[in-house]
Amino acid sequence: MHKERDNLLLRVNTLITWAVLNLEEMSIHSSKVFDELDDWIVILVQKANEVSQDAVREIRTAIVNKESYLDSVLIADISLSDHIELLTFEEGPPLYMQGLEHELILEETRFSLQSLNSLYDSFRSHSCGADLLDAETFIMIIVLNI
Repeated sequence: MHKERDNLLLRVNTLITWAVLNLEEMSIHSSKVFDELDDWIVILVQKANEVSQDAVREIRTAIVNKESYLDSVLIADISLSDHIELLTFEEGPPLYMQGLEHELILEETRFSLQSLNSLYDSFRSHSCGADLLDAETFIMIIVLNI
């Protein structure tokens, strides 16, 4: 029963790690999006202020000229298309796997007698009291020991 619990804990911890890394990456992407949205809001407020100032200027001019009637004025379109920076999200490895460039030296990747004994012990401790080990646990142990 303890070995099954240990296997379950190993899988749960792996799942938690994967989830946390993916949530962190989503957080980074959403921060980029919200930063861009903040810029758009600032630009829109500036444009709206310019339009308001133009309207006030027109009204003041009419008052100075003692005009009792103002002609209708069309407000210029406010276009964000000149100010929008498109965010690109590229397909590829997740952020937590990018930049993990290390040179592969064959001698360093070979198993030593000590590491093989450690692997064997891990296999035995994670087997469910029998001489059987499920494929997922086997792969997990191999990956953790590389």
